[in-house]
Amino acid sequence: MLCGCSRSLFQQHSEPQPSSGSVENLLTSVDGIAKDQSSFELFVPNQLTLKGQPIRQDVAMAIVLDRILKHGLFPVGFEERQGGRLYKYKNRPSYDKDLH
Repeated sequence: MLCGCSRSLFQQHSEPQPSSGSVENLLTSVDGIAKDQSSFELFVPNQLTLKGQPIRQDVAMAIVLDRILKHGLFPVGFEERQGGRLYKYKNRPSYDKDLH
């Protein structure tokens, strides 16, 4: 079952989304982020598995977020959707980069 549907731009979409999926599929979507990509959306189903076993959503999201941060993108919010959430990520604002 498809899980981890992603979009590079913040676009409205109304395609039905799966209510279950795997962390592995989410990570595959994240690995498709281009080097110069400035935003990313990821649909995360309510029910997730890792290596075929159920996994808590908070644990799954920690794994996924770690991978997304490696691409230089940071969480900017989410929208509740039927069967899950649509998470949104953007690159860090330039003023924040100057502080570090």
